[in-house]
Amino acid sequence: MQKGRQFVMTSTTISTNTQSNEAALETGPVVGYFLGHEIHAWVRVPEGVYVYDGIAPGPRPGMVDMTKLKSDEICISPGLCYKLDPSI
Repeated sequence: MQKGRQFVMTSTTISTNTQSNEAALETGPVVGYFLGHEIHAWVRVPEGVYVYDGIAPGPRPGMVDMTKLKSDEICISPGLCYKLDPSI
């Protein structure tokens, strides 16, 4: 998995910021909101299932410092950090 991947989520699909194609996405229940966007308990992307881990680090809300993400984390716009769940 590529370190520091950022995703942009629409209603039922996501795409990486480096690819134009969209990938299938499943999401868990909504557990909150951030900057008007739903926070899902978990998301399923082709690499596996990721659980919500908090707001991604950045200089201000919605801006992400991708160098701070770990190799087992992904970021979904507008700055939601999800961590790979190896048990699923």
